[in-house]
Amino acid sequence: MLRAPAPRKALDFGKIVDPTCLKVYVLPARNHKYAFAAKFLPARAPWEHHATVLSYVARKWRYDLSDLCGTVWHRFGANAMAQGPQSWAARAYMYGNRMTSRSAEAEYFLKQIPHRTQQIEIIYPSTLRGEQIDAQLQGWLATAEARQTPQIWLWTMLLPLDVLLAKVVSASFANAFLFYNVFRVNAHVRARNGSRVLQKLQEADAVTWTASTDLEAYLDRVGRDVTAQLRDEHARDGEPPDAAWTYAPGDDLHDAVVARLGHDIKLPELKRHYHRTRMTELVWPTPAQSPAPPSRYWMRHARGLAGRAAPASPASAAATADPAPPSASG
Repeated sequence: MLRAPAPRKALDFGKIVDPTCLKVYVLPARNHKYAFAAKFLPARAPWEHHATVLSYVARKWRYDLSDLCGTVWHRFGANAMAQGPQSWAARAYMYGNRMTSRSAEAEYFLKQIPHRTQQIEIIYPSTLRGEQIDAQLQGWLATAEARQTPQIWLWTMLLPLDVLLAKVVSASFANAFLFYNVFRVNAHVRARNGSRVLQKLQEADAVTWTASTDLEAYLDRVGRDVTAQLRDEHARDGEPPDAAWTYAPGDDLHDAVVARLGHDIKLPELKRHYHRTRMTELVWPTPAQSPAPPSRYWMRHARGLAGRAAPASPASAAATADPAPPSASG
């Protein structure tokens, strides 16, 4: 009798083993920005696990449909941009991108932080600068309340309009609008609550930063493999191999690299989060600005690292050494 294969164990590049610790992976993206993606906390009961799976399955069809439409749209965009950025096709392409893309990567990340989180571990490749990642995160937290609270009130006040639409226009249209309306209220409430949880954990020194050399080595290995495959495909198609995407530490990653990482760490929505960050920077690029000073949370983390790495001074070593045995003449 054939046995079912053993479940695949996910890779874990973090250091903390705690069911209440939320693992957050950070990857480099366009424009020196970073994509944040959190893994689900372990389910506390079977029904919670099934609910999580069903929720993902319910979103999966929307993701697939979006990817199909996006493939057709961006194929049109590639041909449009080849005609020049001032052509009508290129303008239509960029206008369509702005109409269908929101600058909401902060909301997407913050709403992934559940209320029961007791600790957060932020895991990033060791070649990235942690203080820059922290600066982006602190920028999101500084504006979270001001951005999310008005949106909660706005979408809540629109709820009575659904009844009017059902009476005057169409019940089917009203139901669709009601579904989206409730979805927006829920998303903004979760993002605001997630920002409060993250802020509370920062104050309690319960946010750990892990610069993972193993994650860096993994991205380097997979990135070079994907680069070699793309160059072979270009050569077969008669295109110059150097025109293919080439892996470079700290630069924007290829979809195949992100997809393989998401598969190996069992984070299926990693590619989706990465796409959102990349698309936001493509459509709504962040203006160049001087780097923000390190936050007090990062400075506290840096002092902890320096304290652990600093060698003991001769005076402190002598003070902590075992006392010498008494001499024979004594």
